[in-house]
Amino acid sequence: MAFGFPAFHTERYTLWEAHLDAHELAVEAILALRWTITDESDDTIRASTGISLWSWGERVTVRFRTGKTLIITSRCAIPTQCFDWGKNRSNVNAFLNRLEKLSSPADRDLR
Repeated sequence: MAFGFPAFHTERYTLWEAHLDAHELAVEAILALRWTITDESDDTIRASTGISLWSWGERVTVRFRTGKTLIITSRCAIPTQCFDWGKNRSNVNAFLNRLEKLSSPADRDLR
């Protein structure tokens, strides 16, 4: 459970398969999670999650760095929310799990 104003969680992930398009996979992962893309550029995607029993929603940012490295941050939508009850870590993990599934050879063959 993170503590801060607003609470957040960040992780770095490297996509090892050079022939894959990290930006395209990130968009697919966000849409598969049913998050809403709010802003998109070559180096950043911003999305929002819905309101749930545990939160008023989160803002997820995926930043693309050289070498197929992504930096994923989930932060609470309300700036004064200092506890996230693990929701931001859960968002980042859900995104990374979906990204890994989409980048696996078996799943790519199904698309």
